[in-house]
Amino acid sequence: MRMANTWKDSELLPDPTALTLRSVERGGPGWLVETAGPDSAVCPDCGVLSRVRHSSYFRHLSDLPIQGAAVKIKMRVGRWRCRNAGCERQIFCQRLASVTRERAQETNRFGEIAQLLAYALGGRPGERLARRMGLPVSDDTLLRRIKFVGQKRPAARPIPVVGVDDFAWRRGNRYGTILLDLEKGKVVDLLPERSSRSFEQWLRQHSDVSVISRDRQGLYAEGARRGAPAAKQVADRFHLVQNLIQAVERDLAQQRHH
Repeated sequence: MRMANTWKDSELLPDPTALTLRSVERGGPGWLVETAGPDSAVCPDCGVLSRVRHSSYFRHLSDLPIQGAAVKIKMRVGRWRCRNAGCERQIFCQRLASVTRERAQETNRFGEIAQLLAYALGGRPGERLARRMGLPVSDDTLLRRIKFVGQKRPAARPIPVVGVDDFAWRRGNRYGTILLDLEKGKVVDLLPERSSRSFEQWLRQHSDVSVISRDRQGLYAEGARRGAPAAKQVADRFHLVQNLIQAVERDLAQQRHH
């Protein structure tokens, strides 16, 4: 089913001022929205506007769903010739920062929703809800977003209540440490390894930490005792529930004959 001129640009496009709607097609499990970029572009090096097109190509971006079905944007963008004689760049690709990031495979607004789901639910629960909403994104992708934001956003303010846990840089191979500001509910740092020594060093650089929420293993407990001896250590809710489940299962296994 193919439709044209039946949708408003403002209803579908991430930025109607930067994109022109060509067609909307429903096929298979989702929608295909075909668009075109502007007829000119600014050179990223010298800032001079160019209207001389070298060639064009298509980018395929995931976008917000329509009627609960996934959406792919097929965006035609150009390669342009820079006519500034003093500029070293001769040919450049069109960059639409209001629509998507460079080399990204999704729109900015899709990425914002995925990041919120990652923070709120984590990997697998976030994936299940996202697919139900028409946002095809994997649990690994959601976790990568949290790691990426943690690397790009160093802590700029005191963190009195910090949560610490391990995570896999590469599943089953390499593990690191993730640190969260529990009052803000945001990742504040990622440590390259899972060790008491690295956690101790991090705490010595953040003397304002007063409460540390952790699992019940001794690895981070030792680092906390050395790096922030005055801080109160508490067991986080997730690991307490896991310990309770394991204790109940052991007790039920002993009483199975009843």
